[in-house]
Amino acid sequence: MTRYLASRAVEIAVTLALMSFVVYLLIGLMPGDPIDLMIAGDPKMTSEDAARLRKVYGVDGPLLERYLAWAHQALLGNFGYSRSYGQPVLAVLAPRMLNTLQ
Repeated sequence: MTRYLASRAVEIAVTLALMSFVVYLLIGLMPGDPIDLMIAGDPKMTSEDAARLRKVYGVDGPLLERYLAWAHQALLGNFGYSRSYGQPVLAVLAPRMLNTLQ
């Protein structure tokens, strides 16, 4: 029974890793990036500002490198910062996850 549960846990981990990569890949292949939205919202932004922001946010690197950095941070529990709610994503999701678990 323990062996069965261990094999299922490994299957779940592999499936989650593959699906997260596929979703990240599809999002990464979409045209544009968040910096393009910032440029559209601020007409005074120069191309140098945009290049600096792309470097700061890491969207100028290869897709696989960005995915690995994202996955590493996600495994550490750092899901980023929500600009919509103005707080860390985990702080936004935690109350909702508790409701789901109940």
